[in-house]
Amino acid sequence: MKKRMRYICEMCGTGYSTKEEAEGCEALHEKNVKLTKFEYVYGMVMPKYVYVENADGTIKARYNLIGIMDSRNTGKN
Repeated sequence: MKKRMRYICEMCGTGYSTKEEAEGCEALHEKNVKLTKFEYVYGMVMPKYVYVENADGTIKARYNLIGIMDSRNTGKN
């Protein structure tokens, strides 16, 4: 039997063989992200687009709704 040690980025879950690689991955991800805008479409409960940006506003992203997972009235969470 062999013992294998893995270091996991706590932001994205990617595994690495060294602590330094995992720390580098964690440093890459934006951590102070804020929601800036929601765009709704007629007849939809949730927003079609969600806009986010980093703390100083230099990186912005738009996320597109691809599906809704509704656990209301199903007994599931």
